[in-house]
Amino acid sequence: MKKLIAIILLLCLTAGTAAAVMLSLGGSFAYSRDTEGVLRVWGDNQFGQLGRGHKSQSFKVNEFKTKSTELDTSLLMDVVTGSDYSFMWMSDGTIWGVGNNSYLPIAAKGSFHTTHQRLNIPAKPSALAPGFGHVMLLTEDGEVYTWGRASEHQLGNGIAKKTNTPVKAAVENIVQIAAGGKFCLALDADGQLWGWGDNEHNQIAPGKSKTINTPTRIDTGDIDIAYIDACGASVVLLDTQGTLWTWGCNTHHQLGYDTKGKT
Repeated sequence: MKKLIAIILLLCLTAGTAAAVMLSLGGSFAYSRDTEGVLRVWGDNQFGQLGRGHKSQSFKVNEFKTKSTELDTSLLMDVVTGSDYSFMWMSDGTIWGVGNNSYLPIAAKGSFHTTHQRLNIPAKPSALAPGFGHVMLLTEDGEVYTWGRASEHQLGNGIAKKTNTPVKAAVENIVQIAAGGKFCLALDADGQLWGWGDNEHNQIAPGKSKTINTPTRIDTGDIDIAYIDACGASVVLLDTQGTLWTWGCNTHHQLGYDTKGKT
């Protein structure tokens, strides 16, 4: 689906005069902004994740228009998309969410939002990372907050209960974050990697329980980590020498080598 969306984007934008300078792909939807500053949306909208004030599907690439009188898209710095929700990250440090309300820290009631709502976040963000139903937020002070689903303890507070209120993870001096399907990764300033949540495929602690309730240091040996990422139940590291390291679930050979589906 993501490949199809990317192809559609290229066809639409190369047919005109603009090239995309912002692109964010959600579960089955997308946001883009071209060199002229025009923001466009299309795709699945069953939870209102396109932010256009309704839940109608958008099979064509449409210019984004909001019904909010407060949202100033001229401040838009980035769009971060999840499975059926999305965030607009503004240059003033505010974040606005729309879509499935199960994952949005918004005081307003309702199971979904079709118009962007300002999020109640504890501090100015440095990064956002959405998983499959949970969200990580890294602050400029190196703190990590999580919210959303907690079925596999992916919030890291030791409680398997979802919440719309951001909870602080017991890690400090964090410089990077990454969210897998149901687990979290955090890299600190000393190069130590931390993880919590789903551990079914040994992505956090080999031989341990299927869930890791609170932040646990991941043994990465002498790898000098430059960049971290995660998907589903797999982990990817890029070291400072340009080498990729992967582990976790490999059922579709997403680790880049053949282990016949083993981790």
